[in-house]
Amino acid sequence: MKSPASCPAYLIGAYSGTWETWARSAWDATRNRRWRNSSCPGSTPWFYTHSSADINFNFGETITDSFGLSFYGTYYVGNFYLDGHAGFEWNEYQTERLIVYTTVNRTAEGKPSGQQYTANLGGGYDFRIGPVTLTPYGRAEYVHIDIDSFTETGAIGLNLFIDRQEIDSFQTALGGRAAYAINAPFGVVVPQVSLEWRHEFLNTAGRSRPSSPWIPSTRSS
Repeated sequence: MKSPASCPAYLIGAYSGTWETWARSAWDATRNRRWRNSSCPGSTPWFYTHSSADINFNFGETITDSFGLSFYGTYYVGNFYLDGHAGFEWNEYQTERLIVYTTVNRTAEGKPSGQQYTANLGGGYDFRIGPVTLTPYGRAEYVHIDIDSFTETGAIGLNLFIDRQEIDSFQTALGGRAAYAINAPFGVVVPQVSLEWRHEFLNTAGRSRPSSPWIPSTRSS
């Protein structure tokens, strides 16, 4: 991977980093693994993510495989920088729901799919004081997630229909970052710490009312 100093001041490429964090948290995903191509930091036109989340007390699991394409542009004017980003992600989910009571022990499985769209715009200014860099910054982020409807299988008589879900999020972030450059025999080490305040304007996390596919009911999201 190239060092930041060897990358151009004006970057056109792709990004597959923290912008997907909100979507991951929507499914409380853990044990994340990612494979991606990279030359300069942030210049990743495609990515693949595999993640899984367990339900408490071993009552189920959700596995997510994501394939995405994510483009960005960064422009520098002196110590000022401006970031723009847009991306698309296709998600394949595998869900398991364990049903245990009295003499019943069944597992309901589902395989929905969905799409995710993201867009971000942000900027900041680097104040350099010797080896220390202080950076105040601001950012606006929009995420739209669709999860298709599906009917569970494998739990005879206890499978549920889950309606289509839509999730929208628009957040702003204001914060600051402090970095300190340390010369080492093998290169430059730059530890950093950041703090930011975020505000959610939409908060439209989708809720779906499950129903039995064999019993008429009102379906809503």
